[in-house]
Amino acid sequence: MDYKIITYDDLMKAVFGTDDEYPDSGTPAYDIRESELHFRLEREIAGEVAGEWHLDTSEWEEEAPDTIVDVFISADEVLNTSHFGKDFCCHFTDMKLDKPATSINLDGEQYLQHSISDDVFKKEVLEKWVNHRLKVAIEYFNRFTVLGNWGAGVSAEENKSAIFCNFELKKNYSLSDLNPDWTDDEYLLEGFDDIERDSRIDTFEYW
Repeated sequence: MDYKIITYDDLMKAVFGTDDEYPDSGTPAYDIRESELHFRLEREIAGEVAGEWHLDTSEWEEEAPDTIVDVFISADEVLNTSHFGKDFCCHFTDMKLDKPATSINLDGEQYLQHSISDDVFKKEVLEKWVNHRLKVAIEYFNRFTVLGNWGAGVSAEENKSAIFCNFELKKNYSLSDLNPDWTDDEYLLEGFDDIERDSRIDTFEYW
């Protein structure tokens, strides 16, 4: 049987784009970068966040200090670093599947696939892997702060008061969302076996 081929480079162009730093329009990475972070904070704390990110406070600056107000920050402001491409793409070097998937080899025998590799995969398995990697990437970005610092190098009080990003995966992406030509039920993957897991994924594990 002839299968359509998806290479690792094809996939990375579909989820991020061709540039090393800024994602192409329409990609999941672009959707994350162009989203908006929404916080509900006490006015006094909101003022500190606004000062950090140069936000307009005119709608609530006269409110009492303990009044809960809405604060919106452009994700592009938070992620506006030269490392965004590396921070995002590194998560697609981990080929482990969230759950093993059942497949059938050329002899008609069932076997379990535990990771993405240069093999034939069902569309649904690829989609689950892609969306899982996106969720892991978002968890990574949610360790960025909009106010304060955290980690072993700061005090317990600073850790407790830090305000973290709250990115969300707004949708589950289908293969056809990533590339309108990817409508088949199964694909032959190529170039995935050559990819080594990037230790950048573990940046915050021992922070």
